[in-house]
Amino acid sequence: MYLDFGHTALRVLIGAAFAAMAAFGGHSGVAAGRGGHEMSASSHAAGVIEASGGGVQTVVSWPLGAQGQLLSAAAPPNRVRIARIGLNAPVSTLDPGRGLAGPANPAVAGWFSQGPAPGDVGPAVIIGHLDSDHGPAVFWRLSQVRSGDEVIVTRADGSTARFAVRRVARYSRARFPSSEVFGPRQGPELRLITCAGTFNFLTREYSDNVVVYATSA
Repeated sequence: MYLDFGHTALRVLIGAAFAAMAAFGGHSGVAAGRGGHEMSASSHAAGVIEASGGGVQTVVSWPLGAQGQLLSAAAPPNRVRIARIGLNAPVSTLDPGRGLAGPANPAVAGWFSQGPAPGDVGPAVIIGHLDSDHGPAVFWRLSQVRSGDEVIVTRADGSTARFAVRRVARYSRARFPSSEVFGPRQGPELRLITCAGTFNFLTREYSDNVVVYATSA
């Protein structure tokens, strides 16, 4: 009973620098890498994250460094908390080779490191299992989150990113709106995603997904 979005065709491609700026409304400026190096926004290429599943494709531009690494001003997340549902869980970095497959440990949420980190411009994505063969998992109560709830993400450097929930949506896997969920935004946002609906014991997949949309508080 594990999380699987069906977005198996996830990969990072190299594009032109102007593609990144166009995706973010033409903004330029300075992008700070995780190693503390700074580059002009016009001097690096754009990583294009292509996601496909359920007949839907989306392409998201994100800046890359000279070695092809994603540039991020924010440190990776290591914990997520939501008071309403009693969530206080560790966050690991998802294996890039497995796309959006959830963490092996159902008690741990996973950050999609091929996209923004929480606090960066754009939609940071944290996913988690609904349940496992042993019972409820990390995002078991995610659908109970409500608009206005605070989501607190602690990062590896000890800093904190705070988000306010704007809405909670449920989508059929066959009609998952990839562009709406993963598409570029002009400010820091957060997406929390898990499974929902009916479980198919043959395919071991749920019929739906729940997505929590949150913006920087």
